[in-house]
Amino acid sequence: MKSINLVECIFSKNYDFESAIICTYGLNLNFFENYLMKLDALYSSDNISIFTDSSTYNSFLHESYTPRWLNKKYLVNHLKTGGVFHAKLYMFASEKKAVVGIGSANITRDGIASNLELLSVFEISEKETLYASLLLDCIDYVRRLAIITNSQSAYEQVELFSETCRSFLSTEVEKHIHFVHNLDRPIIEDLIENASKHRVSKIQVISPFYDVELAALEALRNAFPKSKIEIYIQQKKSNFPKMMFDKIKPNVSLYVYKNIDRYLHGKAILFHCNDEVLLYFGSANFSKSALVEKPPVGNFEIGLLSNIDTENAEHIICPGGKKALLVESAEEIEVSLIDEYEKHHEFIEYITEAILINNIIKIYVNPDITTQQFTPEKIKLCDFDNNTYEENINKDLTIEVTPNIKKRVPGKIAVQIQGCNKKGNALSSNILWVIELEEKSSDPLRKRLRKIYNNPFGLIAVLYEILEGGDENELRLFLMQFDIPLDLVLPPRIHMKPAMLSSKGNIDGALPIHSSFIISSSMRGAYEECLERLRLKLESHQKNPQINKISNFMLILQSLYSLIWFINNESIYNKHKELKIITSDAWALIRDYYNMLLKYIDKSWTIVWSDGGYRDVINAKLAKDQSDNQENDFRNFEQIIAEEYDNPLTDIIKFALHTIGKFEQLKDTLCIHTAYGNNVKPKIFSTNHMYLQFNKVNSIKQSIEWIADSINASGQICR
Repeated sequence: MKSINLVECIFSKNYDFESAIICTYGLNLNFFENYLMKLDALYSSDNISIFTDSSTYNSFLHESYTPRWLNKKYLVNHLKTGGVFHAKLYMFASEKKAVVGIGSANITRDGIASNLELLSVFEISEKETLYASLLLDCIDYVRRLAIITNSQSAYEQVELFSETCRSFLSTEVEKHIHFVHNLDRPIIEDLIENASKHRVSKIQVISPFYDVELAALEALRNAFPKSKIEIYIQQKKSNFPKMMFDKIKPNVSLYVYKNIDRYLHGKAILFHCNDEVLLYFGSANFSKSALVEKPPVGNFEIGLLSNIDTENAEHIICPGGKKALLVESAEEIEVSLIDEYEKHHEFIEYITEAILINNIIKIYVNPDITTQQFTPEKIKLCDFDNNTYEENINKDLTIEVTPNIKKRVPGKIAVQIQGCNKKGNALSSNILWVIELEEKSSDPLRKRLRKIYNNPFGLIAVLYEILEGGDENELRLFLMQFDIPLDLVLPPRIHMKPAMLSSKGNIDGALPIHSSFIISSSMRGAYEECLERLRLKLESHQKNPQINKISNFMLILQSLYSLIWFINNESIYNKHKELKIITSDAWALIRDYYNMLLKYIDKSWTIVWSDGGYRDVINAKLAKDQSDNQENDFRNFEQIIAEEYDNPLTDIIKFALHTIGKFEQLKDTLCIHTAYGNNVKPKIFSTNHMYLQFNKVNSIKQSIEWIADSINASGQICR
């Protein structure tokens, strides 16, 4: 048992995940969109589905944060029960690997970063099949959740996740760990059944929340009357019912942690059996709704049940080496007055799904609710700024989003239906945010584009992947198809570094690349067409700068320089770096290639940094926007990309100077073998190679170095 960082173990995994499914009670959309979605695991996924509690879902409307990607880049599904939806599950999958995390942490800043949580993480692939059956159990669980929601979109996303990792789903692998849920029976029954196979001498319980009756304790005492039971709580951060202290004796002891600063949010039950311990941990607190009941009366809960040794059991009972103290009297206990869960908003769970297609919102409703229970009368649209619109409902439950409605409700649209019951009492349905998910595809081009959108420096890896097969036609086809739509808006990216450049195999040309296919006149034409397409898009941003499109501009700019780096290294330099003498035809091709590369370095640099360039016009927009919003802290273009994109300017500068340096190196070291048998120094002709002229090369280099010298430690330009 060791301490782990949830971000490092799951959310920062760079496995090119395509699908993600998350179950959580607490869901902070601000934290999710502006931190977790920027990390590797979620950023690369274009199929993200979240299951949460209905009260959490309904609370979105009352939060100060307005989410940008809700039901667009990720789908949020809600479930209602007599208790709450409380499961904590994190699953990510690509065609090569899946990662599963199960524990007690919510998708909140506290849950991910500061609380003391209990969590296990498992990796599954074709070669790592030990926990394949656990992955299958988890997929079956969320599939059942999707069916309960009556949401076709939720079900389709679960099926897409399952299809993504189909190659390593298996029921034949022996189960080393038992996935526990309460869809069919209370969790306490599952635990008692498994623990009863052993001679249980002691039971230890860690939990922050309890019910006033201690129903789960009563169930364990009845099942194991001779076993000693120990309950562990944290001082001032538990709602343990003090009035029950004297009633739990004589075979139950209470222990309190008094010297732990962080909130102990983990939940566990340990059954000590001879020399080993049967451990349950997961989402369930030691309460009636979590352990003794099941939906639709109690909570939705999950967890894991497995054997651990006594040393690991000790680590759980003594988090961070801190021991709990035995409580002698109820007066020693200081409890918290907070409730275990927030209360539900009382709505009729009538709407199951609302989907926007071609400006028509189609509403799907719960078929189990009769007209006597609820008769719909009006459709109400609203957004996060409390703008509303109402109209009478029609038979097919649709509403056209007209220009007038867009004007009345300009933000992200939610739907609510108002009506009455058979007695004529006015009722309102649940509120549901309209789904307008981005289109998904299993097309190989789409997968390659996903890698690049995840990290534009990943273009280098994609090109290497194509060249491994040595197929010039495939490379040319990709360059023709590669495009970054101007309306593609992504969250700012954290940790976008050109990791491929540190790979010895790639830099040294160890991959089985057919060099003859890489450098040719026809391929130069394909490269130039792609570079020109990217340049024109940068120019469009310069002419029409938009603050919400900075991410698109950076994606295009970094892709352009990634392509320049790749052409320089793999099409030119690596092929000729060991040579001393080449033919005049070979030099003519080298000359044409480098003239092309320096042309696009010069043009792109001018677009960004010239007077009136993109930097100037977007900074003017930023200043006006922040002035209109009365914000005191002005952030300029350089600050935004330094803070939100991990200083990509330094990498772009390196790429540009690296390209110029390699050209100058080849020009100085190579000799041309003429038709007359002489070896002469290479020549540059001003008519066809203006960007290779000495003065032009120096001018380009100086403009780049001037920006490089102006960048301070925080990534800002100091002019």
